[in-house]
This record gives sequence, C-alpha cells and structure tokens, in this order.
Amino acid sequence: MASVAPTASAGPIMVDGVPLKQRLARAERNKRLTALAMVAPLLLFIIFSFVVPIGDMLFRSVDNPRFSLLMPETTAGLAQWNPKESDLPPEEVFASLHK
Repeated sequence: MASVAPTASAGPIMVDGVPLKQRLARAERNKRLTALAMVAPLLLFIIFSFVVPIGDMLFRSVDNPRFSLLMPETTAGLAQWNPKESDLPPEEVFASLHK
C-alpha cells in the first residue's frame, strides 16, 4: 500500500489576489465599526441625559458659591463659629436663617 503524504501549501490562501487572513480582518473591523456606529447615539444620549446632569448636581452640592451671596449674615456667623468649642453655631446664625 502506498501512503499519500499531505501536500504543504506554498503560501497563504488567496481570494481575488488578497490573502484570506487580511480579508477576514477587514470584515471583522467593519463589523466592529458598524456596531459602534449603532451604539454611539444611545451612549451619547445616556451621557448627556443622565451622567452630565448628575455630575453637575453632585458638583454643586459640594460647593455652592451662591450660598454666600444669598445668605451673607449666615455665612459670616458660620465663619466665626468654632465647632470644637460648641456643638451648635451661635443663636445669631439660626436667627439669620429665619429672616
């Protein structure tokens, strides 16, 4: 019995003059770009509708410069208060809040 040895290919598989590996890579890249193009509008909508407003509110909740403009007497009273000396601010601070 004669055994037939498998033939070794001389080079890459070519399709229309382009290696198959390159064509597959290009097809995968096109699929990824198409998927990204389909997801991008939704991602932008979520970012601008939810993430940006929540981030803005969080930033303003930590530092609000309008407070010192709207309540200068309260701000001045709180600046003079030392929390190590007493647990609560002086009575004048509470009175200025009530005005």
